Amino acid sequence: MIDDTKYAYYCPKCHLGSFKTMGEHFCSRCGKPLLDLKMRREDYEALAENEKNLKIREAEKQAREVRKETIRKMIVTTTPAVEGHIVKEYLGPVFGEVSEGISVFREFNMGFTGMTGGRSASFEECVINARNDALNEMKQRALDLGANAVIGVKVDYESFGQYLLVNASGTAVVLE
Repeated sequence: MIDDTKYAYYCPKCHLGSFKTMGEHFCSRCGKPLLDLKMRREDYEALAENEKNLKIREAEKQAREVRKETIRKMIVTTTPAVEGHIVKEYLGPVFGEVSEGISVFREFNMGFTGMTGGRSASFEECVINARNDALNEMKQRALDLGANAVIGVKVDYESFGQYLLVNASGTAVVLE
């Protein structure tokens, strides 16, 4: 016999409590994934308002940690396929854009290094950080579409006045 005990969930977009049967994990109003409050409906309704808010904050914190780990593990490749995996669904292009200001100190340091020869560690650090931020932003947007990988990734760099512009683009996909 199937246990139809109701469990408490919370939609972080609608900010509404929801009571679904086990296995239903999306908000009926907006379609976003629900946060599992890990308690039965009766237990949730018996809590005081501040205790409900605490449960919701705990669930949101756990959801952020899961999202961060999912993004960290996401496959990102410059190739059009991932060896050993089949592309189940193409979700469309995704982009990550970052503009990083080049400080006067960095510019002075780059000019000095250019005259004497050598590499500018501070500017290289700026480029690396901007690239990592752009790739991370692209992965977040892919995850929002429901992807578990991004293929065909390309990173473009552009200098515009005192700014370094970095754009990462690729195709969000679901791999089997």
